[in-house]
Amino acid sequence: MLHLSTLVLLLGTVAGCSAKNDGLVPKYQEVVTAIQKGALSPDANGMVLLPPDKQGLVIGDIVYVTGSRQGSRRYLFSTWQGKGSNLLGYLYSEGAPLRIGEEIQVRCFIARSPFVGENSVMVERELGSGWYYVGRSLD
Repeated sequence: MLHLSTLVLLLGTVAGCSAKNDGLVPKYQEVVTAIQKGALSPDANGMVLLPPDKQGLVIGDIVYVTGSRQGSRRYLFSTWQGKGSNLLGYLYSEGAPLRIGEEIQVRCFIARSPFVGENSVMVERELGSGWYYVGRSLD
């Protein structure tokens, strides 16, 4: 049985992880800029495999790019993969500002074939300049 003190410690550790990783946003921005300039390109599934000098920044060394009907794109940098399709990560959005608590659709790993698709994530925190911390914990 999980004790309350253990649960509080675990939740604090997970919440603290995002603040420690906020320092990676400039490196993530370099990846976004490379994609926008065409130096890196998403494949047919919206996945961008990071080059050797950027590997280790995200789970699986893959950034997921989601296009919108308005022509803007969202870039998901997944930093934690849990059970099923649960995830935590950073999102850059070219479009209109997102709201904290808003659920949005993004391309990401999904726990069923074909293993990449669109799923909803919740905007948990705004970091500024189009950057957000997002998560999914429904599975």
